[in-house]
Amino acid sequence: MRVATNGTMIGTPGFIRGYVEHGGPGFTDSMDNYLIPPNGRTGGKVILETDNICHPSQTVGNYSSEFPRLTTASGDVIALRYQENGHVTSPGTQKGKPDNRGTVYIYGTNQPSNNDTLLSIHKVWTADGQGGDGRGRLLSTRNFDDGQCYQVNPNSALSQQRIAEFPKEAEAPQGADLWCQSDLQLPTDLETGSGYTLYWVWDWPTLKDSAGNQSDPNNIETPELYTSCIELNLVDPCSDDLGSVKSPACTNQSDSSIKLAQPLTESFVKNQDRNNIAIFDQMSSNFDVAVPDESGSSDSVTSTSRAGTASASDAVPTTLQTKTKSSGHTRGMKTVTVTVTDDFVTVTVTETDGPSATTSPVAAITTTAVVADGDAASTVQSDSNPPAVTPFTRAKRSPRRAVGDRRL
Repeated sequence: MRVATNGTMIGTPGFIRGYVEHGGPGFTDSMDNYLIPPNGRTGGKVILETDNICHPSQTVGNYSSEFPRLTTASGDVIALRYQENGHVTSPGTQKGKPDNRGTVYIYGTNQPSNNDTLLSIHKVWTADGQGGDGRGRLLSTRNFDDGQCYQVNPNSALSQQRIAEFPKEAEAPQGADLWCQSDLQLPTDLETGSGYTLYWVWDWPTLKDSAGNQSDPNNIETPELYTSCIELNLVDPCSDDLGSVKSPACTNQSDSSIKLAQPLTESFVKNQDRNNIAIFDQMSSNFDVAVPDESGSSDSVTSTSRAGTASASDAVPTTLQTKTKSSGHTRGMKTVTVTVTDDFVTVTVTETDGPSATTSPVAAITTTAVVADGDAASTVQSDSNPPAVTPFTRAKRSPRRAVGDRRL
């Protein structure tokens, strides 16, 4: 779904490719869930160069009128929602899992292929668009546990705590549960009238007993990843297809309350129905989790230790917007610096191994899409001085089963 500047989810939901409605005749989790590496693989839990990033049923263009693409525009904020399925609120059944319940990486491309593989994209495509084959970029990183989501479980102390902290009315499609979400602002340079593909990758490894950092491959005992592939229908930021609330990139809006470069956190209304509200803290940056740069260090746009905690920049919203052109960069992350002025916000992608840097203005609105597992969000109070990012610390607790339904 799209997200308006006040944080409300609006419009018609979109879905993952090849979406199969949960609870329908003959439905099984494997129809929507895609596990890499698969269970029962000869040779054990190893990821192969040939492992596609998308479920076999999630081929390019596989949509129906019943479960369509999300219609959105450049500069919009979208919400990708999913059920936590006990991975957050019942963490004790799997040992050695990361404290943040794994990390969600969201990649974007306007040149998708049915032959796209996990290892050619995941931790290869970068925020500046220079990583790997250069066909796409890393748009966002989020903690799987967004800091507020839950499934109702009377035997889970965390579930009961969150129900009390983030109460909501039971409402379809979530019921009494509160779905998790990954909110992100789309780049402002996307081409109108085209499609745009998102690869949602949940990296959920089992860590060694001695592990202290998930980003070090030597600390991973067993890889476990789940993916969803999503297509967006991109229209003009001022298109009537968006309804009464246009994209922040629309310069001809009659609604004076929506301005270009308006900080999304300034217009966000926290006291809303949690069934249909984005997450305030995710309005300040597309990045919650540090990603390693070329030198192997963990540099991050936002300093957060867990999903739902505040950013280090006083919750000033930013977007992942422009590609920078440089030579010699094939893997790893560039340093991304967020610059804030009194009048507007810019995001500067600084080449750590090159001479150039590119700055672009940030648009001022939000859109929301939902990943087929969950549907709502809630407000979390931000800390003024959040701790350093520690999403990859080995957890003492763990969840029970794979993620289910993902919707946009």
